[in-house]
Amino acid sequence: DHQFTIYLINSSVLLNGLLLAFCFSRSTVGTSIANYIMTAIYLFIDPHVTDKVAVEMALQILIFGFCAPFFGGVHITYARRRHFHVHYLFEQAMQASHKADNILNHTLKNTMADAAGEIEVFLSTTDGVPPGQRNTLEQCMAALLRGMRACRQRAVYIQLVAQKYTMAPCSVTITDFVRELMAGRHVHVDICLNVQAALFDPVLVGLILDNAIANGRKHGHPTDPNLRSKVTFSQEGGPHLCFQITNRASPDRPELTEEFVSQMFSGNHQKHRATALPSSDRIGLQHCCLAAAAANATIALHQEDELVDFTCRVPVSTCPLEYPMRMPSPVQLDAFPAGLCVSCIDDSLISLRTMGLALRKYAAAHTVLEYGANGSSDVAAFLKHTVRHTDIAILDQNLDFEDGHHKGTDLVNSLRSQGFRGMICIRSGNTSEEDVAQYLQVADCVLGKDVLMKDVVKQIKAAYLTWMSNQLQLPDERLTIENVV
Repeated sequence: DHQFTIYLINSSVLLNGLLLAFCFSRSTVGTSIANYIMTAIYLFIDPHVTDKVAVEMALQILIFGFCAPFFGGVHITYARRRHFHVHYLFEQAMQASHKADNILNHTLKNTMADAAGEIEVFLSTTDGVPPGQRNTLEQCMAALLRGMRACRQRAVYIQLVAQKYTMAPCSVTITDFVRELMAGRHVHVDICLNVQAALFDPVLVGLILDNAIANGRKHGHPTDPNLRSKVTFSQEGGPHLCFQITNRASPDRPELTEEFVSQMFSGNHQKHRATALPSSDRIGLQHCCLAAAAANATIALHQEDELVDFTCRVPVSTCPLEYPMRMPSPVQLDAFPAGLCVSCIDDSLISLRTMGLALRKYAAAHTVLEYGANGSSDVAAFLKHTVRHTDIAILDQNLDFEDGHHKGTDLVNSLRSQGFRGMICIRSGNTSEEDVAQYLQVADCVLGKDVLMKDVVKQIKAAYLTWMSNQLQLPDERLTIENVV
């Protein structure tokens, strides 16, 4: 019994030491102190243990069973706290960086949208612009639109890396899609199609092709890359579109091999770092690979002699031209009624002017009322007139006036509560999946700012025709421009 008791004491001391070292808290410290006191009392009253042995054992238990675990637990606890504090600061910094990035992204898109709008207004209202100057301005406008598209793709990059992106196929007019991607670029385009429209995710495919073209220009022949793009449609192996981009290889770079391409796509490019440009991390090819996987597409890159060939095969479903998803029947834009009254509110005078000119020119709007030039004081006037006289209301989501900030969705709620029964469009530079879902809770249509005004008007037309149809069928149905091309 005596030996068994000593065994239990040693086991208890060991357990308390482990708890004190790795689960340091007030309760474990109190338990260890109580355990030590009871153990010492037992040792001194046990008739089988001499006083000398009792003192030695009590000292050993004090040093190795309490003091060492205690100071070890203090050290480990403070180390954990420092780690948690650093992690907390990192999370705070990440959140602040994310907010700053969103603000910068939003500001860049709005600034580029204003600049592109100014050029579009100038070209559409000015006669006699020399062809050379017109071409230069069109190139500038295409570059600005490409920059806005890159800002939009930023959110897609984040979702792809986090594996949270949800593919959103929609009806796409293929020739318009390709020409928009190639606008402002010196790329020879060859479109060989027997279909006009197809269902696929234009954001993912655009991301892939943008990166492929950028890589071809950046890593191709320094003076004559001879970039060419060919688009074909095939039913073999299931309906799919084949996007092929070719360029001349740089004579200063090693020939592409299967091993090299495989490692570039996987991100394992350190082995070939010496052969890469100092400014290149091959992230574009990795984005292509991620986007292709999300779109169920296949991509290939190979070189034959001096010709570099990038191919992307995208599975699609064919559909009638201008037959957006979620619509019960094809949309005939010619059926859009003339003479409607449209009210717009925006904090950008350029945006107001370009929207007004586009609606009058491309939609034959009878009246386009523009609010926002006078800041927050225009909000009340916009709400009052819109409820009584407007067929379509178009609101900027973020109205940042000098004398106040207003959310477009809040104004929509005010319009609805006052009995407005027309169609409402939210226009914003932020059109991520989450943003669009939020806007569509109150609005009928979402318009992005990274779109030419004539295409915005086309989207408004399709949305209005569908909205009118839904008044008789599905009054609560909502439409987003991702389904209108």
